[in-house]
Amino acid sequence: MLCHIHDLTYWLQLLYVLLLVLQELVGEGKLELLQEMYREWPFFQVTLDMVEMVFAKADPRVSLLYEEHLVSKDLVPFGDNLRRWASGC
Repeated sequence: MLCHIHDLTYWLQLLYVLLLVLQELVGEGKLELLQEMYREWPFFQVTLDMVEMVFAKADPRVSLLYEEHLVSKDLVPFGDNLRRWASGC
């Protein structure tokens, strides 16, 4: 369970960077490489699985509550996009 706002920030940053990197690699035609890394490299597999588990357990209502009270208005669209993306997974 996330206990501190800096923990939430860390996980959001990690997810954002991870998504950007994975999208770029897939866009460059390296999906097979990513799949091989996932199968053959335990650290990579555990990292992705752990991030997936944390976000699967995340409650979008909690992130919305954080946004309403702690996030500047110009960053609200980022949260909206992230929740929209997560609801489609």
